Amino acid sequence: MNIPKKARFFKKIQLTQQKKVMEEFILWGKTNPNEEEKILLTRIEGVRITDQKDANWAKNLLTKKYNCTGVRIQKINLEYPENLNNLFENTINK
Repeated sequence: MNIPKKARFFKKIQLTQQKKVMEEFILWGKTNPNEEEKILLTRIEGVRITDQKDANWAKNLLTKKYNCTGVRIQKINLEYPENLNNLFENTINK
């Protein structure tokens, strides 16, 4: 899922453009308190989230404007392949 249905009209923001993306950010949380945590956001306007400032902005928007709960940011470091081995295990344990 790129953008939660409620959040289709994001304010345009300046995304950091990098030659080689080594980190990405994924936002997890709940759109309804009675459901399980799920991925809420991986992209803003079709562009991967590669800047911590953009991830924080999106977290605040999801929490304050769209009433998502338990929103958290997962940072994925793509530079080291061994980090990918534990990606989902670390996500579940956090």
